[in-house]
Amino acid sequence: MYGTGKRFTYFQCSNCDCLQIEKLPEDIAKYYPEDYYSFSETPNIINSNIKKFLLYHRYRQCLFGGNLLGKVLLPFLKKSPELEMMKKAGIKEEMSVLDVGCGSGLVLHLMSLAGMKKLVGIDPYIKHDIHYNDELSILKKDIYEMEGKWDFIFVNHVLEHIDDQQKFFNEVYKKLDANGTCLVRIPTCSSYAWEYYRENWIQSDPPRHFFIHSIESIQQLIASSNLKIKEIIYDSTAFQFIGSEQAMKGIHLNSNESYIKNKEASVFSNKEIQLFDKKAAELNKKMRGDQIAVVITHKSANEL
Repeated sequence: MYGTGKRFTYFQCSNCDCLQIEKLPEDIAKYYPEDYYSFSETPNIINSNIKKFLLYHRYRQCLFGGNLLGKVLLPFLKKSPELEMMKKAGIKEEMSVLDVGCGSGLVLHLMSLAGMKKLVGIDPYIKHDIHYNDELSILKKDIYEMEGKWDFIFVNHVLEHIDDQQKFFNEVYKKLDANGTCLVRIPTCSSYAWEYYRENWIQSDPPRHFFIHSIESIQQLIASSNLKIKEIIYDSTAFQFIGSEQAMKGIHLNSNESYIKNKEASVFSNKEIQLFDKKAAELNKKMRGDQIAVVITHKSANEL
């Protein structure tokens, strides 16, 4: 991401194939500077009633479907893969939502624009609590400090940053309503991108990613926490090729030459980007993409 040139050793478990860092950094906080993307992506406060109206329908279509105006607006507004995955996981408007490791709360802000009310985000690394409105607060806390139960727990590219994974999912089990859903989005090493790019695979992201699960290892982890996997959805994108190909060329993500920062100065042509998009879609169909959304529920009584 930053091109520091520092080296970190990872190994892959011989039993479950989980890719993991050999030694946790002593001061991991220094690898999350103020411009780290989840902190710097802050919601834009919208004052225009017309824009609020259009975004309301747009994001309701993303989350719940069945919104004709929202469907018309879809091609003209920025996509939200997070909301689209929530829709596939079965989110409902009346659900209470806890977003774990939400940064500044951008995804929750979109959900608020769509009319959802029971929204709380938590992130221990933000500077202070953030209160956008009566329906949306971002708290400087971790999941172990929260009370109560939630209908929908969202863990969006956070799990790979957590050191004690068993403890975390034991807490998810406690905090998730008996009929609730937990949606976890993570990179996976059960993928073409890891096998092909290896140390240049962009989603390895050393040293911030401690554990990069295989399909086998995430299944074992969930099962050991009295939870079960309802569905695994592959949602990888062209990013796996853009970032990894740049890494092979010595171009880090925040470089001025990076496609992510400056498309005009990028080494990739429009045709190459289109090919990356097509290849990502093909890999998802073959269950070989480098990113998955895992839909998790409580085990039923006869499964315990």
